[in-house]
Formats: sequence, structure tokens, C-alpha cells
Amino acid sequence: MLKWDARLIELNGPSVACKIQRLPTHENQKSRIMIGSGQERINAVKLNVGAFEYAKTLIKQGHIVADGRGAWSEHHPSAVAENEFIRLHGFGEYAKWHLGIDDRYAENTKRRYKFPYGDFKNVHRCGVVAAQSRAGQHKYYEVENAAAQLKAMIAMTMEAHAQRWIHRFRLPLISMSRPSRKHQ
Repeated sequence: MLKWDARLIELNGPSVACKIQRLPTHENQKSRIMIGSGQERINAVKLNVGAFEYAKTLIKQGHIVADGRGAWSEHHPSAVAENEFIRLHGFGEYAKWHLGIDDRYAENTKRRYKFPYGDFKNVHRCGVVAAQSRAGQHKYYEVENAAAQLKAMIAMTMEAHAQRWIHRFRLPLISMSRPSRKHQ
């Protein structure tokens, strides 16, 4: 356990004024960030445990799209699709598709829910990777770790499916190395 003196750092940029006050005298004490006009943020984004459990269930059931890393920009639901989903299913179901919750916003707003990971049908690997990356950038470690666990589950599930296909159809394992040539 480290003890620090109270420190106040003021950062003034062309468009943002920010004050950071760090008082980590106890392990459970949180850093406080003052944004703009004094609005306080104390670890505003937290892991949405219900969404994490829901994602694990979907992965176990095989509702996975194992797409590439950069595909999320094309695969994530549009604003129109999100609004239609909320209209049909409500914010409770909408929340299940987001790994983060921002406590600063009301429950019935889209702004409250962060780090989407799927298209309201399947868990997308690219969405999980994007959530992990963005959460790490913003230091939301609970969300980042949850996304890493989901990514590992997807990899294990895909490996298990591949093994079943190999055994089911007795497919030969193909070596990726080049065969050696014999000189005659």
C-alpha cells in the first residue's frame, strides 16, 4: 500500500480543461477526475455482469461469428437497428449486449451502455476484440478482462468445433509446411 500526498494537476488545452486529484492512501480509494465544469467521475464505467454472463451463455450455445479483428466497423448494429431493437425489446434487453455500464447516465438512455459485442443475435469476435481494446485504452480493466475471457472462450469453442468436424468426417490433418522434394 502506497501513501501519496494529495496532488492536483491542472491540464488546460485549447478545448478541454481537466483537473486530476489523486489521493491513493488506501487500496479501495479511487482516483477522482474533475471534468470541465467540475463534473466528478469516479470509475463511471463498470462491468455489466449480466451482459458478461449472457455473452458466455451465447458463446456456449454456439451463437458466434468468428470474424476478423477489423470487421466490427462493418458488423456492428446501426443506430436504426439499435433503436428498432430497443423499441421491440426495451432497454433491459439492449443492456445485455453491452459489457460496460456508465452510471452517470439514466437507465433508459443509449449513452449508459458501452462496449457492444454483438449484433443482437450473435457474439462477434471482432466486437469482443474492439471492446477489449477500447476498454484497455480508457483503463476500464474489469471490462477489458471480461472481453479477454470472452475472446478466449470463442477461441476454445471454435477449436472444439473444428476438432468435431475433423473427427466426424475423418478429415486428414493438413500440414502447412512444404513437402520436401527428392532429387532423382
